[in-house]
Amino acid sequence: MSLKSDIEAWDGQSAAALCRIHETHRDNPELAPELVELIGSLRYRMAATRLLKRHLEAGIPLPDPHAVARELFARLDKLEHWECRLNVLQCLPHLPLDDDGVAAVEQFLRICLADGNKFVRAWAYNGFHWLAGRHPRFAGEAAAILQAGLRDEGASIKARIRKCLDADAPQAGNTGGSA
Repeated sequence: MSLKSDIEAWDGQSAAALCRIHETHRDNPELAPELVELIGSLRYRMAATRLLKRHLEAGIPLPDPHAVARELFARLDKLEHWECRLNVLQCLPHLPLDDDGVAAVEQFLRICLADGNKFVRAWAYNGFHWLAGRHPRFAGEAAAILQAGLRDEGASIKARIRKCLDADAPQAGNTGGSA
C-alpha cells in the first residue's frame, strides 16, 4: 500500500497503527519529504506530523535535511491543531535552520507561546532555545523569554525550560582539573 492509503486507513487514534505505518515506510528515502507534503493537507496533517516526529526521533538520515526543513517551515502556518503544533515543535531539534526559514519559525514559535495548551507552550520555549542556538542574534531575547516563563508559567512548563537551561550549564564535575 502507499503511504497515503495507509494513512487513510488509520483510525485517527491508534499509536500502534502509526508505528506499523512508520515501520512499513521507514526505509523509503522519500518518506520525510512525502510526510512534509502531506502536512499541507488537512486530511493527512495529524498523521503526517506524528509520523514525521517518529521518523526524525528515530535518527533515520534524511537525503536532504535542508530541503525537508524548508518545506516544513513553509507549512507552519497550516498547523492550527495543538497536537500538530506539538509534533512539529518536537521535530525542531532534529532539523537544520537556514536563514530563509528563520522568519517562519520565529513567527510559529511566538504563536505557540500564546497557545492555550501547556505542552505546546512548553515546547515553544524549547523552540526559542533551539532558535537561539542556531541564530545567536536571538540569544538575548530567548533568554528573556525563558526567564519570563520561569516566572509566569506552571510547574510542567518550568520543568521543560529548566531542561533547556541545564543543557547550557557546564557539566558538574567537569572542571578540567584532576583529583
